Amino acid sequence: MLSNFRIAIVVFLFLFTFWMIQVSQFVKETPIKRSLDEFPKQIGKWTQVNTHLLSDPVAKMVGADDYIDYDYAAPEAPMLNLYISYFGCLGKKGGYHSPRNCLPGSGWDIAHSESLALDLHRSEPSSAKVNMMIVVKGNKKRVVIYWYQNRGRIISSEYWGKIYLVLDSIFKRRRDGSFIRIMTSTPEEKMDATAGYLKEFAEQVMSIAKKFIPGN
Repeated sequence: MLSNFRIAIVVFLFLFTFWMIQVSQFVKETPIKRSLDEFPKQIGKWTQVNTHLLSDPVAKMVGADDYIDYDYAAPEAPMLNLYISYFGCLGKKGGYHSPRNCLPGSGWDIAHSESLALDLHRSEPSSAKVNMMIVVKGNKKRVVIYWYQNRGRIISSEYWGKIYLVLDSIFKRRRDGSFIRIMTSTPEEKMDATAGYLKEFAEQVMSIAKKFIPGN
């Protein structure tokens, strides 16, 4: 009887998993609230100074429905690069890739990684956790902050991002999401100051992004 019970549990889990996979396929594509082209050219003390475009092969591989890749500069502060990509239905024609995989694939080594809490002031919730990494390539060093802003959640964990994607596919019929990354180059002696600038900029970007990226 115990053996039959185990078999029944295995069969149930198999059927339940199959059902979840099938249900998750019937999702609607969620359009972005506002085009990212309208993202502010002025964010706090930072002003947009450059615009980058992905090459056609890379843009096709990424498959984003909308994206921006801007450089922002401010007096006595490092130039910051802001990249945001939005997908109306992740997995349908493209999806984001974790910097933990992409940067090492481009020759950058992850020297340090930690969770960073952003203060969102009057926003609700008032704080959010993101990822911060220090990456190196030869004598070059960068500080990177990134997170996923999906269906009303701020997600730093790739693991939880996948879990929420399955759950929201089933219960919300949605697979939309966005990836936000901010990075800059820095010398070792200015590492702490540079990280502070990125944190200040990221807090403002996260609040602004809510006006563009669909919530709950």
